[in-house]
Amino acid sequence: MFACGEVGNDEPSENPLSSGGGGINLSSSGNGGIGTSSSSDEFAVCQGQFCCNGAEYDNNNYFCFEEVLYPKCGNSVYDPYQKGCFAQNLYNRCDIETTRGTCVHNSLLRCRQEGTGEMYIRDPLPGMNCENNGAITGKKDDYRRGLDGKPQKVGTYKIVQIGNQIWMAENLNYDPGPNEELGVQVKNSMCYDDNEANCAKYGRLYDWATIMALPPGCNYTNENCPPNRKQGLYGGICPDGFGIARSEDWQILVDYAGGVANAASRLKAVNTDENSPWNYKGGGTDNYGFNALPGGRGINYGIDSEQEGTDSHWWAETQLASEADFWNMISSDSEARKKFQSKALHMNYLRCVHYF
Repeated sequence: MFACGEVGNDEPSENPLSSGGGGINLSSSGNGGIGTSSSSDEFAVCQGQFCCNGAEYDNNNYFCFEEVLYPKCGNSVYDPYQKGCFAQNLYNRCDIETTRGTCVHNSLLRCRQEGTGEMYIRDPLPGMNCENNGAITGKKDDYRRGLDGKPQKVGTYKIVQIGNQIWMAENLNYDPGPNEELGVQVKNSMCYDDNEANCAKYGRLYDWATIMALPPGCNYTNENCPPNRKQGLYGGICPDGFGIARSEDWQILVDYAGGVANAASRLKAVNTDENSPWNYKGGGTDNYGFNALPGGRGINYGIDSEQEGTDSHWWAETQLASEADFWNMISSDSEARKKFQSKALHMNYLRCVHYF
């Protein structure tokens, strides 16, 4: 089990492990030590075989490192600057910048994500797992009300904990059914190239009003679209508990993942010898499990689609009249870009987000 707690101040003084790292400081007179010591001089002199800072100790259960006593970890000695002990197992210390995955921080077992600083040391939420690369992964069931009015599970999505956000780790693949505009049914979502297999691979493409669960007319205006509401995320067609990401939510993700110039390299899916989703060897390292795939986009009101293998586009709630923001990654560089385009003319993917 992972223990939860606030991220503490792990700044070293003379010995960074002298407190919170399991070390036992022994005074020069032997007070507080294990065993006995005696001396008429200013510094105690050990009379036994194992001595640490002037005091004897039990070598079966403890070891001495730089004159500080530490309990052994599963009968093992270790460098307490590099390792920490939890439940008699050794892990890397979280405050070492090269550490990724499960680690010990302030005597708690936590998860170290890609990045610099203590804000990348996370407590995995209940039901979430820390992977070796620091990705914190889980699952989210998607329930929708059926014709009988009762919730029915229509799918399950992979999710990832990134900073203080939880993102869907795949694009939404929910068919909201046709919409009507002036009594005529209009196409409001599609699979890339109208191929159902691409919905299973990339998720579904939507116009903006559809992701927001608003009438089609909201593709042409922002007046009461969406209606005034309290602060927070707008649910739209996202699974219960998740909402449509605003541009500011995307920006938080991008900043955490290394900034605009580098974020895509950490968010894009990995190209392997068996699977190369991004053209031109343009895959990323997928450090957080976000698994961004190059699913292209829909154009001409869903009549056509383009850019599979080289681009992906995700809607944001943020809008201005007939246009809305979207976030874009491409195969040829490592940037994550914010742009805007027609809410009706284009169809993009949707990643829903949740805060904790």
